[in-house]
Amino acid sequence: TVIDHIPAQIGFKLLSLFKLTETDQRITIGLNLPSGEMGRKDLIKIENTFLSEDQVDQLALYAPQATVNRIDNYEVVGKSRPSLPERIDNVLVCPNSNCISHAEPVSSSFAVRKRA
Repeated sequence: TVIDHIPAQIGFKLLSLFKLTETDQRITIGLNLPSGEMGRKDLIKIENTFLSEDQVDQLALYAPQATVNRIDNYEVVGKSRPSLPERIDNVLVCPNSNCISHAEPVSSSFAVRKRA
């Protein structure tokens, strides 16, 4: 999988938030690459890994203009763009440090209320 057209300086944040480094597969990261459309962009390539449609859509929080290329045997077999989902699950944490969810072993789930 190649995630392209990530806004510059967001690549590492995506790796962390979406736990993309929790794999034994090779990961290649390009930071501040030149882009005709964006000026500068980041890029993430994860070998032998395919993102689900839900995972792709959750990228819309931080990289709404990203392109996710599905690569199989060195060929692009699919392209998709993230679309903001109705819910964001297991990515974000409650910003309130006193929130009970910080002490409980529960998965986070946030409803998307407004689209820009």
